[in-house]
Amino acid sequence: MKNILLPLAVTGLALGSANAAITLTDSMAAASARTNNGDDVTITVSGWGLDGGNAVVALFGAENSDGVTSATFGGQSMTVVNNFDGDKFISSYAYLINPIASTGDVVINANENMGARLSNAYAVFSLANVAAVADSDARTSNGSLGYTTPTDGGYVFVAGVNNDYNGPAPTLTATNADLTIFSAAVDGNQSTIFAHGDVATAGTFSETLSGGTALEAGSLVAFEAVVPEPSTTALLGLGGLALILRRRK
Repeated sequence: MKNILLPLAVTGLALGSANAAITLTDSMAAASARTNNGDDVTITVSGWGLDGGNAVVALFGAENSDGVTSATFGGQSMTVVNNFDGDKFISSYAYLINPIASTGDVVINANENMGARLSNAYAVFSLANVAAVADSDARTSNGSLGYTTPTDGGYVFVAGVNNDYNGPAPTLTATNADLTIFSAAVDGNQSTIFAHGDVATAGTFSETLSGGTALEAGSLVAFEAVVPEPSTTALLGLGGLALILRRRK
């Protein structure tokens, strides 16, 4: 029995590898733009790089639009999620995990739906060690956005838009201590807030957005970290254990 316990202990230690936490490898200060009346918008962030990461995330908020129609990185389509308030405000995000290219243009297309200027704000991020989307939430009024991450070392993004006519940007009250405001942009008739941060420990959280008179649209997306594969040492330990058990039969 003693000869079996030692390989078991070694194997257990080797298999107990910690998750590689998601890290931010690059980010841009939020920018804003306005179109002429009735014009759609195409935003191009040229030469964006992963900088050793494996995922790209874009945040977008706008007035006088009902959605991002497409987003690409290096010509490859990103997954787009729009939260439309049913009138003229959107908070949106787009992401691409394990893209083919490591450097390329990020292109975001959004439509105009009111015959007026499309006021918008946007930001782009690169992340490393992203496995998949863990959770998401959206709302069209003041209140909380909830999410659960199943593994340690996750990451979360929040985007919010209000209609405060050059007033203060939406505010964020976070239960996740690592979540911080990245930037808040005020442009034309709408204000936008973007926030992001680590989710160091797996669990359930909520982030509360409010926007002066009212939050028009708020979106949240959380990502889970890559779980490392069993190491070569662990596999060797299992092989050794199997050999010992076979000899004892």
